[in-house]
Amino acid sequence: MNYLKTLIEAAIPNRWRPRVEIYVLKDNKILVGVHPEIGLHVPGGGIETGQNIYKAAEAECLEEAGVKIKNVKLATKENYYEDWYKLDVEGQPITKKDRERMKIFRGIKHFYLKADFDGFDKRLLGSEGDALKKISFIGKNELIKEFIKQGKKFDKAQYDMRIKIIKSL
Repeated sequence: MNYLKTLIEAAIPNRWRPRVEIYVLKDNKILVGVHPEIGLHVPGGGIETGQNIYKAAEAECLEEAGVKIKNVKLATKENYYEDWYKLDVEGQPITKKDRERMKIFRGIKHFYLKADFDGFDKRLLGSEGDALKKISFIGKNELIKEFIKQGKKFDKAQYDMRIKIIKSL
């Protein structure tokens, strides 16, 4: 059995796709939008080659929500590793896009950031084809309730991390 496990592990990529998730604050509320596969969500996305996490956060907010941000900081020093192969074995849903990425990556290394709202700028909105719909600002408790529901369908540990971050904002 150990031999089989070793073979399986050897076939799984050992690279993690870096990703930012940004909690944009305005008047003590958090920016959200509707993601087509997940539901209510905050802006976020992959870190491109040559980008640091702060530039990636700025780019994702513009591309997904049409929002400019300022005062970008880490929301936590903790990272969350979303292991797609482990989730797949557990029967948890994985987006179509991430299934394709499983050929290259084991999963995602999440960086969580917070920033202040600095106005709207729709010029890049949807330029990556994954804009959030119905952009709005909601209270922390409302977002926590939504993430508790999503945590029952998706990776619960990841949603526990998100809830911890929201409570700290």
